[in-house]
Amino acid sequence: MPHFPWYVWVLGTLAAYFVVSLALDAMCRGLFARRSIGGAGRAPIRLARWKVAALFVLNTLQIGAALALADGFHEQGRGGLYVQEIASPLQLLLVAAQTLFILFVFDTNFFWVHRFAHRHRRLFAMFHAEHHRPRFPTVWHLQYQHPLDYLATTAAPLVWVALLPIPLSTQSYLLAVTIAAFLNIAGHAGHEVSDTFIGLPTPNGWAAALDPRRRWLARLFNNVLHHDLHHQKCRGNYSLYFTFWDRLCGTLNPDTDRVDAYVRERGAA
Repeated sequence: MPHFPWYVWVLGTLAAYFVVSLALDAMCRGLFARRSIGGAGRAPIRLARWKVAALFVLNTLQIGAALALADGFHEQGRGGLYVQEIASPLQLLLVAAQTLFILFVFDTNFFWVHRFAHRHRRLFAMFHAEHHRPRFPTVWHLQYQHPLDYLATTAAPLVWVALLPIPLSTQSYLLAVTIAAFLNIAGHAGHEVSDTFIGLPTPNGWAAALDPRRRWLARLFNNVLHHDLHHQKCRGNYSLYFTFWDRLCGTLNPDTDRVDAYVRERGAA
């Protein structure tokens, strides 16, 4: 990993999340307004702006702090992160495979912690219910979450994955973290843009572009509708990046694969 002082990781992450959220929100409202999930029926909820802003800053800083810790552990030679030379297609393929593996690990952690929180009413009320106040979320609601909930589902895995005794290249780690951050923001955007140029920097976007009807490849990857349905129904669709665990555990909302019927018809209304 590129070694930076801790405050560079922290402030850089905050700036990156703000810029990406702002840009994605603007593009969804402008270029892709007709892809709004639910169309005109998508009613916003009134939340205290100071609290939305405070949680956005606090939880984003958790990500920066986690990356700073991972960087420090790497500098100390702890964990399995190493710098991969990329001088051949095979080495590039290795980086891609490791990136998917890291995303799968992140997704596995998120699915089981997230599902556990939903299945235990007291835990849900204490830590996760606040995140579900917006039935129709926007990009600014990703971090509208109890800090301990955000730590368990999103920030902490960035540290313990870097400490795994498994050889993983720093390029794969940073790429996976970048893709994960983008997918987390996009998953709350309220606009189905997975198969547009916005989604192309991610494996989910490539899958959606190659299979827009979700008949084969795209069925393995989440779309924006996947997480939006989770907020609408407050159950099912507990993963973030892949549909594997939801399909295996029978928690996938069937509308996830009905993009045309659920998004485009209603969005055009």
